[in-house]
Amino acid sequence: MSNYSESGTFSTSGSSTSGSSGSSGARRHSIDFLFVIVLLLFLMVTSVLMILLGTGVYRRVLASMSDNYDARTCQAYVLQKVRRGQAAGQVEAGELEGVSALLIHEEVAGRPFVTYLYAYDGHLNELFTPEDSGLGLIAGSAILPLNDIQFDQLSDRAVRVSFTLEDGKASAFLVHILPAVSSEEGGTP
Repeated sequence: MSNYSESGTFSTSGSSTSGSSGSSGARRHSIDFLFVIVLLLFLMVTSVLMILLGTGVYRRVLASMSDNYDARTCQAYVLQKVRRGQAAGQVEAGELEGVSALLIHEEVAGRPFVTYLYAYDGHLNELFTPEDSGLGLIAGSAILPLNDIQFDQLSDRAVRVSFTLEDGKASAFLVHILPAVSSEEGGTP
């Protein structure tokens, strides 16, 4: 039954609240709150772990890409020099002051020149000089970081190039040297 009092309030009979049902609602509210907090903590920990794992993967991929870039750059540089020098047909493995070097002979204005590619002081170096200049290892220009490079003449048309990058990773490739084509034969290299 409902009663309307003169003060303008409406009350229903039989809807009294007891103390036991109020404490049950408070307990339920605190359990819901704890569940939300635990769920948020779980999501936060999971997110941090995912970020840490992603960072590790990113670092490994970046290091691998850097190594591949350095190896490809060294290989491309040596191949470009060989292609440029093989027109004269004078590419060979040799030495400069006891250090393994790739020698690319050519004539400039009727005078014999040689380009040396070699490892010195942690870099791939290049030295372009007249053949009789007497310049040594220190005179070359540093091209890219490299611990060591070896040139082995396998035949008159093939040189094996083995090199070690800054981080110690080794790589090797073969260079095929095309024979020189003289202008009398009418061909181009």
